[in-house]
Amino acid sequence: MKKEFLNYLKVYWKAAAVFLSAIALNAVFLVMASGARNDFLNKNMELSSLSSKKVNLLQLKREAEDLKTYEDRIKSSFLTNDNAVDFIIFVENLARSTGNGVSIKSVSEENADRYKSFRIELAGSYANLVNFIAQLENSPYLAYAYRVDIRKVINTETKSAGLRTVLDIKALSL
Repeated sequence: MKKEFLNYLKVYWKAAAVFLSAIALNAVFLVMASGARNDFLNKNMELSSLSSKKVNLLQLKREAEDLKTYEDRIKSSFLTNDNAVDFIIFVENLARSTGNGVSIKSVSEENADRYKSFRIELAGSYANLVNFIAQLENSPYLAYAYRVDIRKVINTETKSAGLRTVLDIKALSL
């Protein structure tokens, strides 16, 4: 019986040792899992922060592109030496589209005022003249007519009356 009791005790101690080893391993894994959980949560927060920063950077990039577009539009509104010919062509096409005959008489640059001045002569009706001035002032260029000289002319061949208009136009330049 003593031998049986000793065998029983050995088995009991072995079972207890296995049980205690399992508890100790479980505790070690629990501590490791807790650390891994904390690492996971920290990495997740860092990822979330980086994602929001990326979204902000993309939004800033889009806004910068929009601002660049606006900057280009604003720059194209001003006359430069490079686009003065484009403005003259624009004025000639505008005059023709409003039913006026056109000729450019002079171009001058006023550095103190940062304007380029143009003197043009239009031939057409009063309604065409008003339409031309309205479209000029609503054009993509920062330009306006600052002096208008209107004279009535009669064509001797057709006996019809018309207007000869001399316009002085100022366009803001860079």
